[in-house]
Amino acid sequence: MKREEVLKENVFNEIRNVKFQKHKVETLTVDEIKRIFNASNKSYYAQFRSYVLLHTLLDTLGRVDETLYLKKRDVDFDKRSVTFQNTKSKKFRLVELTPKTIGQHSSMDDLASKFQIREICLDYDHNVDDIYEVEDTVEELRIDCNVEIT
Repeated sequence: MKREEVLKENVFNEIRNVKFQKHKVETLTVDEIKRIFNASNKSYYAQFRSYVLLHTLLDTLGRVDETLYLKKRDVDFDKRSVTFQNTKSKKFRLVELTPKTIGQHSSMDDLASKFQIREICLDYDHNVDDIYEVEDTVEELRIDCNVEIT
């Protein structure tokens, strides 16, 4: 239309190209996921915290950074849901949790109350875990239970 002088400029110049996935994302099998969960020693606070985090990630399909910044107030125990406030799109997102995961959050809430912690996935020094710490924990669990990730 520009070439034929119907339009003075290309109206599509400001539109970004759609991004396409370049390769297939490999997923874990149910057995591999179970082995990773079973490798967690839930008697240690840090490993229990990671266990709850992994269950929350699996239930919600949330991003790691979104899940790390969940606050106790973001978990609704009556409605069995979690509200992601710190999202990439800057819009909150409400997601239902399974009974098992909400029970884990309840246990985590009890522990957090003892340590006077407002965030769910904090360490003892009250510093939010970063993505690299979570990746390291998952990598250790993966190695412990001999799960291959390609």
